[in-house]
Amino acid sequence: MDHDLPDVIRHITDFNVRSGMSEDLCNENGSPDRVDSSDEYDSGSDLEEDVMPEVIKKPRTLEEVYRTECRRLTVVPCSPFIRMISNDEINIVHYNVGPRGCKAIARTMKKNTETTLLNISDNGIGDIGAVAVAELLKDNYFITVLDLSINFIGKKGIEALSSVLYDNKYLLELSLASNGIDDESISHIAKSLKSNLTLRVLDLSNNDISDRLSLLAGALKVNTGLLHINVSGNSIRRDAARKLLMALTLNNTLRSVNLSLNGLDDYVAGQVKDLLSTNKTLRDLDISQNRFTVASVSRIVAGLEKNTILRVFNIGYNSIQPEGARLIINGLTASNDSVLEELYLNGIEVDDQFEAMLAVLLDEKLGIYVQFGAKVRGKGHRKRGKEKKDLVSRILDHIEFRGIRMMEFFRKMDKNGRMMITKEQFKKGLEVAEIPAVQSQIDRLFALLDDQGTGFAKYRDFAKVLREEFHEDFAKKRSNYKWDH
Repeated sequence: MDHDLPDVIRHITDFNVRSGMSEDLCNENGSPDRVDSSDEYDSGSDLEEDVMPEVIKKPRTLEEVYRTECRRLTVVPCSPFIRMISNDEINIVHYNVGPRGCKAIARTMKKNTETTLLNISDNGIGDIGAVAVAELLKDNYFITVLDLSINFIGKKGIEALSSVLYDNKYLLELSLASNGIDDESISHIAKSLKSNLTLRVLDLSNNDISDRLSLLAGALKVNTGLLHINVSGNSIRRDAARKLLMALTLNNTLRSVNLSLNGLDDYVAGQVKDLLSTNKTLRDLDISQNRFTVASVSRIVAGLEKNTILRVFNIGYNSIQPEGARLIINGLTASNDSVLEELYLNGIEVDDQFEAMLAVLLDEKLGIYVQFGAKVRGKGHRKRGKEKKDLVSRILDHIEFRGIRMMEFFRKMDKNGRMMITKEQFKKGLEVAEIPAVQSQIDRLFALLDDQGTGFAKYRDFAKVLREEFHEDFAKKRSNYKWDH
């Protein structure tokens, strides 16, 4: 029988090459690593088990389960997933996992009881992968945060996910951003939202939703679970926008709504006014990068003056001109009810008169932060001297330079979505943002944010410190400006 041995070895080697399962792991770019002598290989017995299934051993660990599924589906195991397979958070973004690769991951995750956050965005999982994730959610009660953005998920995938969402009581956050979701698919999501009362955050940004958004509006009238919804970057126009705004007026649970980049115009200014005047729960409204003009500002300001709950308002990058910016500042100054803390006017030209009015507002309302766009160049152009800045000022400069909100900056550090961060998360966030800071500066600022010594810094304390710095900085700059007349 010895003369048959080379044939057996050759048979096993051929199988190994054809299947691609010889421990090729996807590299950091999602492509298979080149096989060389330094790679770790499965033992030959693994391959023999594939050839002779009667001796296959039952997988004992999650990694073994995953490798078994990869062999069954003839896909290359993804090494980043293996490294994170039992972590509280699994982030495998842009690794070219693909539909079958996602299926292998989903089947493995059915046995995972440790992971609460699963992010497989930008992996091209398509409908096949989305259906596999939907099946996963039927069996896994531990995943509370799921990101499936940028994955080319079509009607079948959205329908499968929506069907599971209809009954799921464990998922708290779901992102389906940038998937090409259209009017046909949104009907399935809308139906599930009428039943699901546990989902807290839903991201539908950068899709192709337009006229049939009215179906989503109908769901929001009765949904009492959602706290944050993002439908920015869609094609919500005129009548659909009116129905959505009217639904938001009736909703009594939403705290944050993002309607930016949708082509909203003066036609719906009245509904924006009603939303601001009537809604008693909304704390963060973003209508930036739309088509509002100065003609609609007076109605929007009328709503702002009556609002007693809104904390953050973004109307930047609209064509409201310096006149519109002044109307907003004047309205907030005159209002005795407004509790607004952050106002974003990015991309809107302002003038000397605006800054004079802003100074009055800041004197009267010490708790407000205003971020505004380029100042009109000319005689009023301000001249700044170079100055050494502390860490809070550098953070504030970064936020203003990037044109982002305080909340956005904080959420990038707050990986668990609890509106609080540890010192390590704070330090890592500064590094990612490339904000220079030495350890002693980080320690001092974090001690200020965590004055109770809990080990966590809360968003409200973070925002308060930045707003106070903004007031001091604005007053200092105005006193030092030299105006050319």
